[in-house]
Amino acid sequence: MYWWIKARRAHISIPLGLVVFALLVWLFRDRLAAMPSLAGGNEVQLMLFAPLVVCAAVITTLSAQVRDVEQAGIRPFGRMEATLVTLVVLAAVGMGYGFSWALGSGAAGAVGRNTALLTGLMLISRPLLGERSLVVPLGWILLVVVEGYDGLGHPHAWALLPEPGTNLPALAVTAAVFVSGVFLSSRRKS
Repeated sequence: MYWWIKARRAHISIPLGLVVFALLVWLFRDRLAAMPSLAGGNEVQLMLFAPLVVCAAVITTLSAQVRDVEQAGIRPFGRMEATLVTLVVLAAVGMGYGFSWALGSGAAGAVGRNTALLTGLMLISRPLLGERSLVVPLGWILLVVVEGYDGLGHPHAWALLPEPGTNLPALAVTAAVFVSGVFLSSRRKS
């Protein structure tokens, strides 16, 4: 296990990604930024972009395979990847809710859930796109920014990312997407 973590550079990319994520959550809090949209200009929470750091750390680690060794080995590398991804996302969820409680930030409460959703989307697209699957969470965020709000600035139900961290339908969809992504990732052969 130790050599697998070292070969994947998880001991560098994952802690670095989580530290940068925590720093962004602390800096962004409930700050808004004016963004263009098809319904007119919107003010969007900067916190929507924070999960990309965790997604980048995860895909960097998953893409750093030593293919010959892992394909010839008898160890359950798919389950090891799934466990690593799950632990990283749980850490992000915990940080989000911790910052929400400590800072009184509503946006921080949703950032962990958003990290799980975006990571799940990335893992689902990974068999098709490989390490380029990071564009899927980025594309989803940009779609939400551009088309996810109505003319009054209220988010559409499908957007999910702007919803509060305690929104049960958003939590259910996130759980389904994340579990599906982790399952597909654990079944991956190469």
